[in-house]
Amino acid sequence: MHAAPKITHLGIPDSGVAMLPGGSPEFGDALASFADEVALSALRPLFPYCVLLKNESTSRLLAILVRYELTDDKGKVIPHHFMLGTINHKPHLMIPPGAFVLITPITGLNVLLQSKPAPVGVQHTDELTYFISSTVDQYSKQSAISVSLDSVVFEDGTLVGPDRTKNLHRINAWISAEKEVAAALAGRRGPDVIRYLSTILETPAKVASSYSEVDQFDDHRRSFASGLLQRFDAHQSVDTLLAEVNSRVESLTPTLRRKDIR
Repeated sequence: MHAAPKITHLGIPDSGVAMLPGGSPEFGDALASFADEVALSALRPLFPYCVLLKNESTSRLLAILVRYELTDDKGKVIPHHFMLGTINHKPHLMIPPGAFVLITPITGLNVLLQSKPAPVGVQHTDELTYFISSTVDQYSKQSAISVSLDSVVFEDGTLVGPDRTKNLHRINAWISAEKEVAAALAGRRGPDVIRYLSTILETPAKVASSYSEVDQFDDHRRSFASGLLQRFDAHQSVDTLLAEVNSRVESLTPTLRRKDIR
């Protein structure tokens, strides 16, 4: 039988974000105040590999990113990262002071837990059971797992943390991509709007051998253009589309900048 992996947790001191490891009593007590019994039962096998992050600062947060490093018995390290956040500078989309964020190794289960929410529920499906089972199987076979808070982005656009995942570069590339599309659409009308968006998607994507090598600007510009075209295909008028683009760009977060904690 494979020995349980050694799990270590690393927060960011003085960041204003506290980390509650999945195996701790504090984690169980906090999650139980948000989740119903069905959800707790479904998620329980994942608990050793989860964390709760609490925003103990006085600022809203735009994003939180957690880095996992899985080390197998041969010493090979596989990194995973999970982010919850937004590049939209609207308060209701941010992580408010006092709120918890649940981070798990399954992206679809990562969620913001508000201070006074309806209970968190999980639909117990065969697909969810499979994802949880396969994830637990993968993680339990590791010799060591490191779970670290890699970056925290505050409402004013400052980022703290080691940022080994280059989140500052990634988010700034996303912001630039949306601004470029908006600027290119300014002054265009009717078919010319659709033609421009279609050209973005028809241009071959830049090839990358891994996610870390993905051109974040190009990738997000393509995703943004695709979403706009889908709304047009759903019978949204071009004028409405342009108004939405302008509104979105006006509400983008400021360009991120690093802040050192002393």
